[in-house]
Amino acid sequence: MALMSLKEARAATPLFAALIALWEARRPATDRPPGRDGLSPAELMRYLPLLAMAERDPDGSVRLAWAGTGIKERLGGDPSGRALEDLLGPGTETAFAMIAEDGVPVGLADGRTVGGTDVRALLLPLAGAGGAIDAALVAVAW
Repeated sequence: MALMSLKEARAATPLFAALIALWEARRPATDRPPGRDGLSPAELMRYLPLLAMAERDPDGSVRLAWAGTGIKERLGGDPSGRALEDLLGPGTETAFAMIAEDGVPVGLADGRTVGGTDVRALLLPLAGAGGAIDAALVAVAW
C-alpha cells in the first residue's frame, strides 16, 4: 500500500477527516497519541462499523483484535485474529511500525481491492498503559 500524508488522509474521506479530528482532540500532548482509553465508545459509535483494532503481538506481528460489522460484512466473515496485512495488503506492517515509532496517523491507499472497490485505510496510533504505541484504531473506506 502507498502511504498518504496526514493532509492527504484528511482529504481522502469525511470518515478519515472526522476520526483524525477526534484523535487530535484526545491527544494528551502534541508529541504523544491518546491512550487506548482516550477515545470513548460513545464518541466512536457512529464509525464503529468501519473500524477495527490492530494490536502488536509479543512476537512483533500485528493482528486484528476486533472488526466492525461493516468490515465483517464486506469481507464475508470476521477477520479478528488475522494479520493486519490480510485486511489491508502488503506493506501495512511497515506502516504500523511507522506509527509506533512516530506516534502520527498514517493513511494507506492504492492497495488491494475488495469486491472490486479500492481499499483505503487510516491507522490511528494508540498508546498502551506503559506509554508504548502497541495498537492502532484502523478505519477502512471502500
